[in-house]
Amino acid sequence: MNKQKSFLLYNDFQSTLDKLSDAQAANLLRTIYAHVNELDIEIDPVVELVFEPIKQQLLRNTKSWNSKQSQRSAAGKESARKRKESKSIKIQRPLTGVNEINGKC
Repeated sequence: MNKQKSFLLYNDFQSTLDKLSDAQAANLLRTIYAHVNELDIEIDPVVELVFEPIKQQLLRNTKSWNSKQSQRSAAGKESARKRKESKSIKIQRPLTGVNEINGKC
């Protein structure tokens, strides 16, 4: 199952959407959500034709999102490793007594 909780839908498809009937537009919206949630539904042939470029864009966006998520995960793991490493390497300073601070030794 896809971990994404959102997706992008571009304004470029507005003119195509305007040419559909209300029933076809509703079917297109259901088709988009079904695709994003990895469900199978019956699609009207006209809606399927309109949906194809939207589907390709959604696939490209998902691929890009997965790539960015992998990069961020790797960067986070590397950062955590370096932070853990630096904590173990820190040099312990000797404790300074009150007399040493006031100049009395």
